Amino acid sequence: MESVNLTALFRSQLHESDFSDGASATTASSNTSAKAETPQEGVELPAASVSPAVEESDNPQTPPHPQRSLHHQRHGDSASTGRRRDNHGSAADAASAALLGDGEEVPERRPLDGRSDPASDTTSLRAYWHALFSPQVYMPVFYALRITLLVALPLGLLARHPSVMLIFPAHVVLPLWGVVDCRYTFGEQLAANVVSLQCGVWMMLWGVLCNSWGLLHHPSGWWCSVLGVVFAISLLGDVRARRVLVLHSVLIMQMENLPGGTELIYPAKVGRDIMIATGFAFFQCLLPLRSIAVDCDAEIAAGWKSMGVLVRQAVTACWSEDPIECALAMAHLTTEPIQLLLMTMPGKLFFVMYEFWESTLRLELRRERLSVLEVCVPRLHAITDTARAMVMTRVHHMGYQRHRIQAAADRPGSDGDSRAHQPYGEDAGTHAPFGKDAAGTKPWPAREAGGVRAARHSGHHDGADASLSLDWHTRMWRRAHAILRPSVDHYLEALDAVLAGLGRHLDPQDTVEHVPFDALREAAAELQARLNQVHFELLIKSEDSVDPFLYSNVFFFHLSLIVLGERLLHYGDTMKNFDRRRYKSQLRRLWEFFFYDYWVGFWQELPRRLTLATPRDVRIFKDAIKMSCAYGVGVMFTEYMDTENVYYFGMAILMGVGWPTAGDTMEASVYRVTGMVCACSIAYVAIWHTPNLLSELAIALAGVFIALIFRDRPPYSHTAQYCSMLIVTSLNSAGSKFVLLSRIVSNSFTVMTYYAIVTLMFPIDVLRVTYNAQVAGLSLVADRFSRLVDVMNEPLSSPDATKQELVREEVASIRGSRFAMWAAVNAIGGWLPKAAAEPAPIGSPYPLREMRDMYSSLRRLASATDVISAAVGALHRDGAPEHRPDVQHVLSAVAPVMCMVDRVSRLLFQDFLDAVSQPHVWSPVTTTQHFSAFLSLSKELHHSFTMAHRRHVKALRSDFRHRVMSRTFAAAAHARVLDEDTLNRVRSASVPLHQSSGAGAHGGGGGCGGGVGASRTSFAAASEDLEATIVVVPPQDGSPRRQSTWTAEDASGPLGDGEVRRRGGDDDDNANRPDTGDSVTNRSIARSIAESIAIMRSTQRRHSRLQQQRSQSAGSGGSSSGLLAVPASPTSASSHSDEAALQAQETQHWEHALDPLEQQAQEEEYRDFVAHRALDYTHHTGEYTLSHDINMVITILVGTDMFFGEAERLLKTMYAINAYARSREPPPMEPTRAKSN
Repeated sequence: MESVNLTALFRSQLHESDFSDGASATTASSNTSAKAETPQEGVELPAASVSPAVEESDNPQTPPHPQRSLHHQRHGDSASTGRRRDNHGSAADAASAALLGDGEEVPERRPLDGRSDPASDTTSLRAYWHALFSPQVYMPVFYALRITLLVALPLGLLARHPSVMLIFPAHVVLPLWGVVDCRYTFGEQLAANVVSLQCGVWMMLWGVLCNSWGLLHHPSGWWCSVLGVVFAISLLGDVRARRVLVLHSVLIMQMENLPGGTELIYPAKVGRDIMIATGFAFFQCLLPLRSIAVDCDAEIAAGWKSMGVLVRQAVTACWSEDPIECALAMAHLTTEPIQLLLMTMPGKLFFVMYEFWESTLRLELRRERLSVLEVCVPRLHAITDTARAMVMTRVHHMGYQRHRIQAAADRPGSDGDSRAHQPYGEDAGTHAPFGKDAAGTKPWPAREAGGVRAARHSGHHDGADASLSLDWHTRMWRRAHAILRPSVDHYLEALDAVLAGLGRHLDPQDTVEHVPFDALREAAAELQARLNQVHFELLIKSEDSVDPFLYSNVFFFHLSLIVLGERLLHYGDTMKNFDRRRYKSQLRRLWEFFFYDYWVGFWQELPRRLTLATPRDVRIFKDAIKMSCAYGVGVMFTEYMDTENVYYFGMAILMGVGWPTAGDTMEASVYRVTGMVCACSIAYVAIWHTPNLLSELAIALAGVFIALIFRDRPPYSHTAQYCSMLIVTSLNSAGSKFVLLSRIVSNSFTVMTYYAIVTLMFPIDVLRVTYNAQVAGLSLVADRFSRLVDVMNEPLSSPDATKQELVREEVASIRGSRFAMWAAVNAIGGWLPKAAAEPAPIGSPYPLREMRDMYSSLRRLASATDVISAAVGALHRDGAPEHRPDVQHVLSAVAPVMCMVDRVSRLLFQDFLDAVSQPHVWSPVTTTQHFSAFLSLSKELHHSFTMAHRRHVKALRSDFRHRVMSRTFAAAAHARVLDEDTLNRVRSASVPLHQSSGAGAHGGGGGCGGGVGASRTSFAAASEDLEATIVVVPPQDGSPRRQSTWTAEDASGPLGDGEVRRRGGDDDDNANRPDTGDSVTNRSIARSIAESIAIMRSTQRRHSRLQQQRSQSAGSGGSSSGLLAVPASPTSASSHSDEAALQAQETQHWEHALDPLEQQAQEEEYRDFVAHRALDYTHHTGEYTLSHDINMVITILVGTDMFFGEAERLLKTMYAINAYARSREPPPMEPTRAKSN
């Protein structure tokens, strides 16, 4: 999990001088007034001074703070201290008084209270009282007491009471078997009883065969049988009872040495004793009964709750304006609880099968819900990664804005100090003109402003948007927040209700009735509608550029929320249309439980096992040889080490320590031997220091009870478990001190011998196996990503139906490959603890933390491939339209960059593998170059998408303006606002409006900041066309064409009201305008039409005046030929001003008249847009819309961004892993040079 250091998070945004300046300002604000009135100083100090050192370093021209002499200070201290403090003053107060001058009061400081005695080191009675009522304490105590009284006590009486112990041949190990088989839940207990019964039956059969063959009288045959049976059973591989079967087989053969052990009925009696012991274990589980199914339901419900908390924290990190809240939310963005649930729950669901009251349907429903949870994990990874990226980018912008604020604060009369502490510097934009040049301040280095991830997107402003300011980023983010946040909150409430309902209800009918899927559907539809509104306002209605990173991540984040809801809604529809035939029947469950599960794959595995066809078969064969040798040596110690004091169970410890790796063996051996020694010590005290059987059992059972309390505590679990099951059994050995010593010696030597066998005979290099698992996981992830890139290079539609079918089959194959990929990735997590526990004689300690970070990154990379696979599958879905030129154009532009991403990512993965396999050949410089080249592809990828998508966004905006203008003209004609002749003339003059594609809002050909294209349709082009035939009088100073202003009210207003600002306006005038709601481009079309009408009317008046002048000249006797000689009367300045004022009044009049019509036209266009982008989307061929397919392309981009983010984490771990590999492998020796003669 990635933790967030708040100090590092915010200190990284400022230089060291900023910290000193901030501290200076803070200290000075509290000390200036007092120091200015100090009699000794006599000068007025500047408010920014703190100390002479700081002041001299910052401003050499400022005079230093006057210092009193040491004698004066001491004299003043001695005089003032007695007047202002009592004899009980603290040392801090004395020091403060020494630093203050005469007449200054010592500030009263309240001492810190630790709420406890600082000298006490004992546990309080209150802690004991609370512990007694904690379920973490009283439940283990209850289970320990239940096992002690119901299992250990009766079996101890049977094993130790003289009148009954001889009835049971295996009375020595009765308590051991009973305590070992005890479980807490019914399903686990019944599964353990089944295994014990199977092993008891096998022991009876094998013992009868050995006794019938008389193997005890043939030593060579007996030893061959011991080794052969261990080897044969070990070849079974992953059979659940394999280790217990090996132990029972050797145990019954050794018990033949006991009196009566060679009788045919003797193995049956031993098997009976095992069944009696396991019967007591089963009986204790019933009082009271605890179902593991209930525990599984509670854990699955906790998993749903963790999902809801994760999504809510991600939303907080995405939208909160408080940076502290964002940092705290980022600390909780982890999927580890869900990953742990997915790893442990299948094993627990296996034991649910043994609870016969749980129907097969309920078991299958639990597995289905677990699969739904697993399907949601990739989207959760995408949500958390996107939230982190957005937070880090905003932190980067915050540092950038802080630099601008600090620069403004240094100027006289600035109010930067009042704005420096605003979150994300949001107020910086409210006091500066919109579009102010942001290039005057240099941004902080990328790594100081939020890491490499922020650096990748800090340079997204290409030449088309060089003037894109951070004010626009903030306003764009706030506008998206204003649109989406209410719907997101509603969605989160509905999601929490659904997740809580899924945790409470399992049956299909209860799920449909009580889980509010309909509310989630409405909330998802509302969120989709709001997301459509963001699309509409930012991409279609707006005339300004769009920040690519913000847009794509905001879109993808909320799209992932919707997809997450769709997964749950799909499951709800499955429950609503429940079909019982999709699930196993009760008869099939019985068939699989009693027969099929035991023989499934047996006849396929048998020939491979005998011929060693696979590496796994070879490893099983080697492990079988090692187990045979280990049990053989253990039996040898028992038979020949101390023939007079034989203990026939010395090899039993191998069942707990017989692991295939040396690290696991050593760890288990230490715990087991420690538990055995403790048990033998308690048994020795109970036998040799008690007078009777009652006191003997009391001491032994007290030890069992205490050990069982710590049975489930991870640091002590192995020792406590082994001690609890051996205490009562050791009472039989403690009667003879030599037998007790023989027991300890035989077990210890068996452990040491097995460790030597594991280390020397067919040793498993755990580090190499772990590395191979990493290679397999990385290879599958890289190969799957490469296959996805190959599919992206294929056209969406092809005239060749066969080729199209092959592409869809490839997509289906990629979708199915996720199971093998996730199996390989999850296998790495199981080997990491083993590698860390490996007792390596050379090298540094194993970098477990870095390896776990690598494992987390690999899981996120696998989730990224799942996200991209879902998007590619949606593009190549069945029933998709054949002609999609817009989407194909975007894919064609992005696909070459994706190929480069694939190629360079493979270089990075290879660098990671080389850092381990070739530590001295691996070059950090080369890896850094690959890493830099890889990160540069992020900008290239978004830029390619921008260039391709910009064309379609321009078409969307042009088409939108044309449609709105047509609707406005139609509404004006219907309402008779304009006469038909004027309307036709204005319509013909306004045709170029939707055909031009002028400069963008921030310059440069309608650029979009490296992301989503922006085309501002220029109304100046229309005016220029009119100027060719109509005289246009420019507005003079004082005319209603107002200057651009930027106020705080604009910052809180809707996004993109830049059109209002560009046109300007007084507050009173704006107040008279009709409210347009949350629109981006307000009244631009209505104003343009109004200006055209005013210009046309002004031109008509001018033509009328010219015609009147000509008529007057003609009436005065001038000839028509002399008309050319009569000059036109010059127009006075006052006439120009009057005409401009009249033109402005007419413009305002017609704008007020056309505003409602334009608003109505925009609302109609918005409704049509939303109709094409409903939750259940239906693509309409041939229309220029932001289609579902373009959304999938953006999903591919953000999924690829996850690769860029995890590459940084891999680079961080690569150096530590390489240092570890270099410590284990000596450097290669240089070739020796021949000595010169």
